[in-house]
Amino acid sequence: GSITISSYGADLINVIGVTQSYTAALDDEYIGVSSASAVTITLPTAVNGRVYTIKDEYGQGSGKITIQPQSGSTIDGKPNYIISVPNQSINIVCRANKWWIM
Repeated sequence: GSITISSYGADLINVIGVTQSYTAALDDEYIGVSSASAVTITLPTAVNGRVYTIKDEYGQGSGKITIQPQSGSTIDGKPNYIISVPNQSINIVCRANKWWIM
């Protein structure tokens, strides 16, 4: 990775909005989910240091967003993570080929 210093303000991050199931791209940083239906966000193969922020932008909560790592990986030791609170967001980071909620 690299760090960019700008005299024009904060650096911009790569953001995406989705309304259906989606596999996170390697350059995504923020994934906003706006859907009344169940959505699965699939994480790519774990790479140390990769960070994602995933947010329920619809505000419905109630377990409609499942974050799913690749087979053989976990999130805080579990096979997946479900966003179940309206407008909840999580930041996750990969370390030692596992995903951890920050």
